[in-house]
Amino acid sequence: MKQNTLLYCSLLLVLSSCGKKTFEPFYSTKPQLEHIPSYNNAEVNQVPDTKELVLNVDLKKEYPVKSEDYYNNPGAKKNKNGKAPSVIIAVPQTNDQQDTSMADNNTNDFKTDGYYNQAERAIEQALLRVGFNVLDRSKFEAKLRDLRDRANERPWWYANWSEQLLENGEYDAVKQQYKKQLNEGKISPQQYTEVINEIDKISQRGLPGKNREKDNQEMTDIAEVIRAAQNGADQADYLFQINLTFEPKNKSLSLKDYESVQEFVNQHSGLTYGSIPKQLPETVSLKWMKVLFNAKLIDINTGSIVWLGTYEIESSAADGLQLSFDIKKSVKNEQDIEGVFNSYNTKLYSLNYDLTNLEADLDTYYNLAMKKTKLGNKRELENYTNNLKRNIATAEASYAAKLNEYKTLINNPPSIGASDWEYVYKISQPELTPNFQNGQELLKHRKELLRIVTLDLINTIKILEDY
Repeated sequence: MKQNTLLYCSLLLVLSSCGKKTFEPFYSTKPQLEHIPSYNNAEVNQVPDTKELVLNVDLKKEYPVKSEDYYNNPGAKKNKNGKAPSVIIAVPQTNDQQDTSMADNNTNDFKTDGYYNQAERAIEQALLRVGFNVLDRSKFEAKLRDLRDRANERPWWYANWSEQLLENGEYDAVKQQYKKQLNEGKISPQQYTEVINEIDKISQRGLPGKNREKDNQEMTDIAEVIRAAQNGADQADYLFQINLTFEPKNKSLSLKDYESVQEFVNQHSGLTYGSIPKQLPETVSLKWMKVLFNAKLIDINTGSIVWLGTYEIESSAADGLQLSFDIKKSVKNEQDIEGVFNSYNTKLYSLNYDLTNLEADLDTYYNLAMKKTKLGNKRELENYTNNLKRNIATAEASYAAKLNEYKTLINNPPSIGASDWEYVYKISQPELTPNFQNGQELLKHRKELLRIVTLDLINTIKILEDY
């Protein structure tokens, strides 16, 4: 009987161990996950507009008169009565030209016809400004013509033999011959004195009937001008002798030498030196002018040079000389910038999508972990429990990592500053103002150069009080 009882108890133990198993919940309440923040797509800041720019380069340059450019020896002097010293202007024969219309010139060749008349007007103004009494050349030209006309009338004593000697400059030999005629009683003392005076005049102004040049231009022979200024009612204290040269040339300018260009390049990202049209040229070649002004002031009475000067300037001495470039500036990396924003937005979307799926997965896992579940046996219970714990742990870890990345991304959207934009440029050929292809503008520029070169140099002449 006792043996049967033991057998029955053993059977019950075996049966109980082989029966179904129940999964007991992990949680009494469902764990709460950190909320997934909402997000807004990042948008590209407004793309900078295409701009039409103008680079203006002021070519103005100072040309100071240097101390070695002039010399006062000692300069001009006022008259004893305190009046301003009088002066007449003498120009070289080759440059004593008449004004011609610029419309008749090929301005591409930089013709300089007529500039001496322009120069004379500029010199007159400059001399007046520093304190001279400028005498009109026309009176002295008339005076010279009168002297020559009277010289063309042959005197009573003139003969072939004397003409030959006078042409050779043998003035003393002629005087000796007439001295002999005086001693022989052939001429009177009055006649002898007249002859000697005439010979002295001829030695200074030339032979009777011998014009200086074919074209008979006045005021270009300095010796004649001085003689005209010394005698008669119209006398001058000084002679202002000038020589003025215009030299057209091609000028190569380095844009890097101009501060305004450097500032412009620094202000516009991506603008570099190179070749038009994509880059700014390092150098430009322009039609240009150089003006050389030589002058000296001669004391009429003594013949002494009391002042002399040499001064040279170029086109850039004039105001208003400007080089201009039309420049089109547009963004070249717009697609690259948009790509950065698109990549950011795509990443946000992907993380939000993954987090939403993970949240759903965890909700499922949590529900299972809170629910009693009957399993077939102990092994199934162990597998079920371990798998559920592992899935929850993996999902929670992934959720936390992605959520952190997601929040970091939301808090750090891409931003585009001014320095992030890259630009491309389209640059025009340079334009020079004034336009030297235009006759009137060229004439105006030339007059301005004449005004500067004459005024600046003549301003160095000293006018002293007479003691």
